[in-house]
Amino acid sequence: EATITLMDTSGRTGYKRSFKDTRNSFFGFHQDKDLSFKNLNVGLLEKYEAYLRSRKNQDSGIAFRMRSIRAIYNSAIRNGIVKAEYYPFDKYKISKLKGKGFKRALSREEIKKILDTDLSERPDLIDSKNYFIFSYYTRGINFVDLMKLTKDCIQGENIEYKRSKTNGRFVIKIMPPVQAVLDYYAN
Repeated sequence: EATITLMDTSGRTGYKRSFKDTRNSFFGFHQDKDLSFKNLNVGLLEKYEAYLRSRKNQDSGIAFRMRSIRAIYNSAIRNGIVKAEYYPFDKYKISKLKGKGFKRALSREEIKKILDTDLSERPDLIDSKNYFIFSYYTRGINFVDLMKLTKDCIQGENIEYKRSKTNGRFVIKIMPPVQAVLDYYAN
């Protein structure tokens, strides 16, 4: 609860939501709301993983929940709530869950179909197509960062922005398809 409150206070609503979802999921599995960090061990994490699998969760979703639990545990250690000797994540490896999911990328032909689609009969889809084109040609900028862009982000032939999630700085050359989208929304 303290972590969720801290995320809420600091305006990190995405993290707050993920911690809250993980808390609800975990305590849907483990009914003891008074679970101490000391009792959160490898065996319990493995049982929770099995529970998630029984509910058709994929490796990526399970890893996401385990990283949330690990972050809370690390915070508890830093704050002197639990001793590091009880840390279960040196034995329970989240990394075993990586890379097993099936990732499907669009083929060049599929991308070309989207780019070449005539929307004169469907003007309600123009924004969606433009957002896709813009994201595709700006190395997959996510929707939140796309919506936060302003004219000030255009610096000469580049788009410069700070990623909301990581605060990483990006400088991306404006390709002709991106320029066409920018021109469309120039007003």
